[in-house]
Amino acid sequence: MKILMSCLLDWSAPSAGRIHFEGLARAFAGAGHEVCGVIPWRGGTGGVVPPFVRLYPSPVFDESLLGQTLRGVAHLAVMLRAVAREKPDLIYLRFRSCAPLTAPIIRFVFRRPRMVTEHNTWSARYLKVSGHSALICALSRWGQHCSAQCSDRIRVSTENLKGLLAGHGIPPGRVFVAGMGADLDQFMPLERAEAFRRTGLDPSMRYAGFVGYLSR
Repeated sequence: MKILMSCLLDWSAPSAGRIHFEGLARAFAGAGHEVCGVIPWRGGTGGVVPPFVRLYPSPVFDESLLGQTLRGVAHLAVMLRAVAREKPDLIYLRFRSCAPLTAPIIRFVFRRPRMVTEHNTWSARYLKVSGHSALICALSRWGQHCSAQCSDRIRVSTENLKGLLAGHGIPPGRVFVAGMGADLDQFMPLERAEAFRRTGLDPSMRYAGFVGYLSR
């Protein structure tokens, strides 16, 4: 099966999202599928080689609202060209609020390919805490609903997101939960005593841990 994967992550910048998306691409290829990609890419920056048999790079803009909007529009143009050329059996599209109409437009122009969209956040809430206006948040909420509505299957990372989509009219049977994974070649459990020994922590204490980053 030929799979066309698409996301709006800047591939030249290190991020957990890029690692996640790259892991999916390699897993699809390892299962015997032909995987092509449409991603924002500066071309060779940082020595990162995208894991696709054919790559369709789209322009990279800054992270301002205007920059993200331009990135979404340019990405859609490249995406349409890639779908027309590759004629994939499946499109795997990672949703992002700056490109809310990508999935509906592809569905309107190309009826045939099955489409899976990946939703990792409720974008309206994300934009609200980032300081955007109520209008922008409402448009994002509408765009996320449209993206999910025209998808054959919707992959979400939490049960809460599945509930939010169901509350906005998306049939729960089309939504499946697949949480974020970990590379078990790099991350594996240790015996408690060995973990304390390696970290130099006091084994008589209790510790609360957090892995991630903090931002607005």
